[in-house]
Amino acid sequence: MTRFAGTLSGADAEKFAADIADVARRFNTATDGTVVAPGEYLQAVGVRRG
Repeated sequence: MTRFAGTLSGADAEKFAADIADVARRFNTATDGTVVAPGEYLQAVGVRRG
């Protein structure tokens, strides 16, 4: 998504940002000012040390 957003400029970039923010607001289930939204997949990040 970041790569796609980087290809937009001007009004298109503003519209895309507004659309993404709207999705976050629509699916947000938190009531304390944070964002909690359901997801369709799990992303795991591993860090190898040493």
